[in-house]
Amino acid sequence: MKTLKALQTGVITLIFFLISFISIHGQSDKTIIHPKDHYGFTPGEDRMLFDYNGLIDYMKLLDDGSPKFKLVPNGQSPMGKPMYIVFISSAENIANLDELRKINRELALNSAIPEAE
Repeated sequence: MKTLKALQTGVITLIFFLISFISIHGQSDKTIIHPKDHYGFTPGEDRMLFDYNGLIDYMKLLDDGSPKFKLVPNGQSPMGKPMYIVFISSAENIANLDELRKINRELALNSAIPEAE
């Protein structure tokens, strides 16, 4: 059980730092709150962790404040909590997610696509 908890903590911390690093650099005119300012501590420091709701709250702030970040609801966990997919990319790619999804689906499912395409 301790190993699973350590793994969950590590994954959450890694996701948090990836999101915060990508979202803070190269922002538009909207201001992004730094993770330390949002939580009141630096996540990952000894005994300084945030919970699921804290992570989702911060992701919603990034979604509202960054054109490079998109938070999309994707169902419910067995415990009844909402689950999300996060897209982190260029603002142009985020704006064209539906088109990129269609292209990806076609590439994955259509074996008759010529090699040149």
